Parts: sequence; structure tokens; C-alpha cells
Amino acid sequence: MKQISIISLFALMFMSSCASLYTMKSLKTTSFAPTSVELRLTLDDFEYIGDDTVSVSYHKYFGFINFVHRLNGKEIARRNVNVIQLYGRQNLPINAKLSRALFASHIKYPDAEYIVPVSTMTETQQMVFGSKNEMSLRVKVYKMRK
Repeated sequence: MKQISIISLFALMFMSSCASLYTMKSLKTTSFAPTSVELRLTLDDFEYIGDDTVSVSYHKYFGFINFVHRLNGKEIARRNVNVIQLYGRQNLPINAKLSRALFASHIKYPDAEYIVPVSTMTETQQMVFGSKNEMSLRVKVYKMRK
């Protein structure tokens, strides 16, 4: 009888200790913030500053080795890399070389708030194991009216 009571006591302790291993809490809430914010801007809200054309000249060897020679018609300092990233809806792809050349537009128009790419042009001259490439990008520059 004593063994049965000891076994039942261990069984009861075992069952009660295993019962609390899994605990689940669930909480549901909602956000009271607006799901969308609309800002209506027209061309009357912007002031046209000017337009600019940036270019990059580079050689491509064996299809994957790029060697940039000139940015905006000037020899480049390879240690100084200044890049501008354009965000928003872009229908014209701007690669890293053109982003590097686009920094000159930011220097030319320091009070610009929007740089909009308009057109891009690529000239390629094929060689035996590579190519000479010239890329140019035309941009329009705007700022907000006060």
C-alpha cells in the first residue's frame, strides 16, 4: 500500500509539472493611425531651376571589367567617389557610373530638392576584346516654392 501511494504521489507530481510547460497568450489590437496619407502637389508648387546633362566615359574589357576614364568630360580622381542616389518612381535606370557623374549636378545646383531624370543615351564602340562606352543622362532640376 505504501508503494502505491508513493507511485501515485510521483505520478501526480509528474502530471502537474508537465501541465505547465506550454503557455499561450493571444492579444489582438488595431492601429488608429491612418493607413494612407495624401499630399497633393502640382507643378505650381515647384520652381524650375534648370536642366543639366551629365556623362561618363568608360572602357569595358572582356565584358565585365569596367575602367572609368572621364566623368562629365573631366579626368577623375579614383580615390574620391561621390555618389547621389535617386529615390522614388524611376522609369530610367541609373547605374552606379551615372550616379557618380550626377553628383556634379548637385554641386552646380546646391539648392535643388528634386532631380528628375529625363533621358539617357549610350554610345558603344566595339573593339576586339572590349568596348568604348559613353553614357549621358539629361536631368531637370526643381525646388519647392515657399
